[in-house]
Amino acid sequence: HRLLEKFAVTDRGFVRAARRGQVGVCADLIGFAPGGTARFGSPPREQAFDTIVFATGYRRSYPLLDAPDQADGELADRLRFLVFHPTEPGLTYMAETIATRSCWPVFAAQGRALAAYFAAEQRAAKNVDEFNRRRSNLSPDFKGNVFRKADKFHVEYFRYTRAMHDLADWLEA
Repeated sequence: HRLLEKFAVTDRGFVRAARRGQVGVCADLIGFAPGGTARFGSPPREQAFDTIVFATGYRRSYPLLDAPDQADGELADRLRFLVFHPTEPGLTYMAETIATRSCWPVFAAQGRALAAYFAAEQRAAKNVDEFNRRRSNLSPDFKGNVFRKADKFHVEYFRYTRAMHDLADWLEA
């Protein structure tokens, strides 16, 4: 496939294949040689391949929130529930939240919490004032054991979606 025509997916099957040696994980690609061979720089070598998945990394950026050179963990610490701005009630984010399941139920839970917040704000509910007073508090830990070494945008699915549902329920009360 051409670049951006398909999205690479890494899942448990990919990890198992890498552990079995069915998928090679290599760094320092410097070019390609004729005949379907990749050249690597350190240590210098050539290796045949069927398919190449480029994983070059990325940097999160929320321009209305982060400072230059802010690490992902510091950025996550600034977002309440990975959705709410720490000081501006009218500014929210559907941040990149990574869970062990499909992203769509996570987005749905975030969307419900956002809708509950803005509906409560519109009806001048006292829960909104309480929530806004707590905006400067750090979010609960949603990582769990699965993502204990990952950044704070990685969340344990049930822990995070339950918190989003609880928040929406509280705001709707």
